[in-house]
Amino acid sequence: MRTRLLTSGLLMLAAATAVFFVACGGGGNGGGSTAAAGGTPGAPETAGTKVEALAFSNCDRSWVRPEQVSAAYRMMLPDAVALYAVYEANDTSDTFDGGFGAQYVIVLTSGKNADGKPAGVALHVRDGRVTWIEHQCPDVAGLVASKRVKSFLVAPAATPSATAQSGDKPTGIPELDHLVQAARAGNVIELASLAGYQRVACVQGGSAAGPACR
Repeated sequence: MRTRLLTSGLLMLAAATAVFFVACGGGGNGGGSTAAAGGTPGAPETAGTKVEALAFSNCDRSWVRPEQVSAAYRMMLPDAVALYAVYEANDTSDTFDGGFGAQYVIVLTSGKNADGKPAGVALHVRDGRVTWIEHQCPDVAGLVASKRVKSFLVAPAATPSATAQSGDKPTGIPELDHLVQAARAGNVIELASLAGYQRVACVQGGSAAGPACR
């Protein structure tokens, strides 16, 4: 519970200090503006309003808005980042379980859990863009469970601390290797620029169904 509250608090702080560029009901890739969509600039969103958001999990299932993504990456990748595994996803459905159509999953380690073991984060990737940032629960092994994996491009090491490192091109797939390099370098701005947003309906208070309405 404390982890969820901390997650919520950090992301709310990021949202409060950022420049909002996702607006209610706009069209096009950028989401448009409420004025362009016939609304009033700054008007509160109502439940059901379609907005851009990125799937995000920290022992739950939720969503972050575009201006919150860099903060989410900083929180999930707080220390030196190492590559643990990369695999072709078994489930590619347009759901959390399918990573919203993700073709591949990059599993990274960064920081440590309360028990001292390396913490893991999975980046679900479709067409070179991250569709879901997933923090491991309870441990990194869960991110490479057999039911998730169709085939490994980079197999996990025997233990998370013996992380697989395969040079600058670990997978041989340029878009995946670019994401790995950005993560290793701690380049959260580059990672955020490669987010694969969904247009989902906001809900009061936020939930797995959609981000909180503003």
